[in-house]
Amino acid sequence: MRLLNTTTLKLTMFLDGKIPPYTILSHTWGSEEVLFQDLGNNPSAKAGWRKVQSACELARTLGKEWIWIDTCCIDKSNHDELTESINSMFRWYKEATICYAYMADVPYSTSEPADYMTYLGGSRWFTRGWTLQELLAPQFVDFYSAEWKLIGSKDKLGPHLERITGIGAAYMDYRKHIHKSLTAASVAERMSWASKRQTTRIEDLAYCLLGIFNINMPLIYGEREKAFLRLQQAILQEIDDQTILAWGTGFVGQDRYDNPLGEPQSLFAKNPSAFKDCGDLVPWNNPRIRTRLNISHEDIIITSPIFWDNNVRDEDPFNPRSKYSTVVLVAPLRCRRRNDFFNCIALILNSNPFDTPATGTEFQLSKLRYFRVMTGWYLIPRISWRREVLRSVVIQFEPPPRVTYQGADEEEGCLIRTLPKGYAVTEIYSANVGYQEMQPLLHIPPRQPYAMTLPIIVGLEGPSLPRLALILRYRYSVIDTSPDVYMEDFEREQRSPEHDYQYDLHYMYNRLVLLPDDCELEQIAEIDEAEIGEIWDFAMEADSEPVEIPSVWLDERQSQLTTYEAFSLRYAQDDVYGDNMFLIDLEDPNGVNVSEEDRYKLEDCGLKPWIDAGV
Repeated sequence: MRLLNTTTLKLTMFLDGKIPPYTILSHTWGSEEVLFQDLGNNPSAKAGWRKVQSACELARTLGKEWIWIDTCCIDKSNHDELTESINSMFRWYKEATICYAYMADVPYSTSEPADYMTYLGGSRWFTRGWTLQELLAPQFVDFYSAEWKLIGSKDKLGPHLERITGIGAAYMDYRKHIHKSLTAASVAERMSWASKRQTTRIEDLAYCLLGIFNINMPLIYGEREKAFLRLQQAILQEIDDQTILAWGTGFVGQDRYDNPLGEPQSLFAKNPSAFKDCGDLVPWNNPRIRTRLNISHEDIIITSPIFWDNNVRDEDPFNPRSKYSTVVLVAPLRCRRRNDFFNCIALILNSNPFDTPATGTEFQLSKLRYFRVMTGWYLIPRISWRREVLRSVVIQFEPPPRVTYQGADEEEGCLIRTLPKGYAVTEIYSANVGYQEMQPLLHIPPRQPYAMTLPIIVGLEGPSLPRLALILRYRYSVIDTSPDVYMEDFEREQRSPEHDYQYDLHYMYNRLVLLPDDCELEQIAEIDEAEIGEIWDFAMEADSEPVEIPSVWLDERQSQLTTYEAFSLRYAQDDVYGDNMFLIDLEDPNGVNVSEEDRYKLEDCGLKPWIDAGV
């Protein structure tokens, strides 16, 4: 540890065990601070030199021989030294005989301020990340004005500092009958103290909190938000406190699931600001309930009285018995609000069935991995920890790529794979999007009540007449998924008062029609929709509760549109493109056809599949 002599203003290095008593400076950085390299190279040329001189003069006047100032006592060009210093900084402030907190933007008041919140609260010193530990670590802190005149001490200003910082005065007052150790504050409460503070570098939002949680870890500048993620993981390894997972906007109310399937969240907070409403969260412990989290490099296993919420509804009905369903769970944590002893905090979790699909016909809790949804949390009766069976679920740190990467969800629709030679797409129309130029992927339009989508109309032109239009519709299979028996995992019966229907993409209903010269694609869509509507109306009259359009189609000879029969129109599916991708093949049986799959033939590139020797 380097210390600055308050008389000579020269640095001296001291080894552990031989460090003399020293005072320490807390301040906010300004322009032209005096750095380690500047001390031997005309430091007076920098504006920050005056602050160094004044701090040394104050310390010397008060009988202090040595002082530590972060700007010039650390060689920040040496990464190893910087890492060691930042990991030691809380201890250095704690072991100082006294800390001088210099508030460069607070003028001295000759009389007692009427409102300390107004007088001190606007200081930049209270907004910086690094000054949080500089407030909490030292036993004695004296605050000085811009003129280096004493404003007051930490213990005397405690109630005012509590209002300004949101930190309980007992954490700042070291008198024995009052003082509370930082370990008495929950992880969420300590994070809330930093929620409104800022640092120049994103990584320092994590590094400035190392001492607050008694954590040591390497510095990796350039990792940005990952630093705060690493900090939280390190805290979980050291501190059995589940409030660290309860970040967010607080209780979301009885109408708690506005759209839980559409808000995937990271398990850990992105930065301390996520804890701004969590200052009243505390862990609760019971020696009869041992459920410490098990953490790995990408997920945690939590043991809790897991609840299945069968009231959740998304655009597609929820079916816990289907391996294709999305399952929403409520997982209580061993933490609560400070003044609420009867309820505990619970996270809302969502499953990704495509990541690890359930096997068989019944949903199995252990077969899926979960991720957090919603930025808030729910409240569950605390007694559920005794009444219900404790179960383990795996929660991922990050939502699966299928959820977070929108491009993956877009790979649903159809591709025009084959066209007769000379034919090309001119434009595309659908009622929900309007006119578009040729798109490689034709996305699925909204599903209509009759279990089909709106039509996609594709205009085609070739070397000669006629003009053609492809009518493409997606058809859904409809299954009554109303659960009549509760899942085995949950050990009691649940029944749905109404029918629930699950819609799965099943096949396509396509037509190739003539496109008259005086007709636009939009008109083709309107005609086709009207004719499908006739079928639906007929079905409604025949069945009081139809769930899908009948398979008997309106005779095309009765249609206003003329089917073009010289070409064959088919669709196909291939596993390599995904379950919900359809391939359109329009071919001339008597002519040459061009397939997009043949555009780059392996043979033309001189490539052959590898064959092992001797096979």
